[in-house]
Amino acid sequence: MLSSLRRFSKSEVAQQRMKIIKFHEQYGEKVTKEAFGADRKVINRWQQRLKSSGGRLASLVPYIILK
Repeated sequence: MLSSLRRFSKSEVAQQRMKIIKFHEQYGEKVTKEAFGADRKVINRWQQRLKSSGGRLASLVPYIILK
């Protein structure tokens, strides 16, 4: 998980990840990495989790926070 997301609650992390995904779709990999520190592999993983869950925002909550 990106260290900058550790200060957020479960739902805030999911919302922030969705924001990063949308930002990446609009502005591309380089700018997203500079702005958020998230690279293509991480964003692709989040997109796959979102897709496999049918678009449920809860799928973006990291496992570590769920414990």
